[in-house]
Amino acid sequence: MKVINTISYIFLTILLFSCSEEESVTLSNNESFVRFHMLVDSNGDPISYGEYETTPEVSELTVSKFQTIKIPVALTSTSVQEFVLDYTITGNYEDYTISPEQLNFTSSNPTDTLYLNFTKRWLPSESQDSIIITLNESNNSNVSIGYPRETDPMNQFKVVLSELTPIQFGFPEETNRILINGDLNETITFDINFDQGILISDIENYSLFTEEVNDDRFIYTITQQPFNDLDTKITYQLKLTDDLSQYSEEEFELTLNLNDIPNFKTQGNTTLSIKKEKLYDRDENLFPAQYWFDTSDQFYRNYGFFWWYDTRDERCEWKKWNAFSVPIEVDQNHLNAIEQDGIYYHAFQIGFLSPIDGRTTNPFGLKSWFKNEATDADNSPGFNIVPALEFFPTDDTSGTIQVVNQNITISNKNEKSFIITLTGEGEYKKMEDENWEMTFELTLTNDELFEGGSQTAYYYLYNFNNRTNPEDYFGDCFPEIDLNNF
Repeated sequence: MKVINTISYIFLTILLFSCSEEESVTLSNNESFVRFHMLVDSNGDPISYGEYETTPEVSELTVSKFQTIKIPVALTSTSVQEFVLDYTITGNYEDYTISPEQLNFTSSNPTDTLYLNFTKRWLPSESQDSIIITLNESNNSNVSIGYPRETDPMNQFKVVLSELTPIQFGFPEETNRILINGDLNETITFDINFDQGILISDIENYSLFTEEVNDDRFIYTITQQPFNDLDTKITYQLKLTDDLSQYSEEEFELTLNLNDIPNFKTQGNTTLSIKKEKLYDRDENLFPAQYWFDTSDQFYRNYGFFWWYDTRDERCEWKKWNAFSVPIEVDQNHLNAIEQDGIYYHAFQIGFLSPIDGRTTNPFGLKSWFKNEATDADNSPGFNIVPALEFFPTDDTSGTIQVVNQNITISNKNEKSFIITLTGEGEYKKMEDENWEMTFELTLTNDELFEGGSQTAYYYLYNFNNRTNPEDYFGDCFPEIDLNNF
């Protein structure tokens, strides 16, 4: 209690020195006051209470997304132990609910929040309509309403409607594939995320995705789980109704592709693969993946070259690239699990993933394949690839590798997305200096982007920063592709 009161007193002292002389007198006579406490980021979007932000409080918010608006109200006091406050709502828009009916404050919890929920989407003609919330006069004479100042006391908050933006939706950016064992009655769940709240009526007449299987023996059911209006996620459950695990030498794959839906816009991962992999007989103790990551260094990278066409030099040459490399965490019971420092990793796979949330790395130097590509994880999750490469050892110093066959999604700077299929294979070996080297071909397939539908490049990859170019490769090369041309 003493700590909270001390913090409030310090806040009041700071406010005293920031006010005019007239306002300072008012403040010294009214040490308790309550006001709206809405903070927004540089994009004008609300910041959750408790997040740090240096921008001042705002008394008006323009909304263009159909979502719950959380409106904080804060009490500043050195003496009030409990306090209840009513509010009044005016304005020319009516399709909403707001709760709670009263605001409650205590010395240990001096902030309460109003939740504004819209009950239907507003029309373009209703843009600029508004909802105005005013804090009522207090029945506690020791508490003032609003800052004790003449300008912008924050005793009133206005929500202004703007034209709604399309609803963006996609599979989670963290993964574009889910592996299954293939057991009879095995169940998994997957989500589709939305950037704003949706109504049940928004999608009741539409299917969000199409389904493709590579083998008719892949028999399953998909059930949409219940959700509520204004939810920003829908969960689905997939259940296998046949036993695929008996086919140990075969792969089965279900691919889900998001559909085009009126008033919706796909973003991020637009495809999801659910796959039962072929089983390989490999010795986990060889653990070739361990040479390509370092769990003690989150910024550890692999370094490589690929053969491309340099438009400035007008010739084929090696292009340097590097990417953050990571191990693939698996369950303890995974067939290829191996323990290291109490964590279980896939002994034969690595991925490329940025250590910074919301950012991407440069797997296979793909950002040099393209021009005008979006590089954030929301729009181009395909620039984080987990897993990316798989090892098939012949002994403890060499073997073959495969690029993990998968679909990735990247976008241009106009937010148009492209689904690209990755395939490839090659070899790896231990070098004389104890470092490791890979050589492989990588093929990207997309009928819209590549003449003939696909493009292949030759690669070197090292687990150290090799600054020496390989000998020239005399195969085909290609210039970067401007994604904004599509």
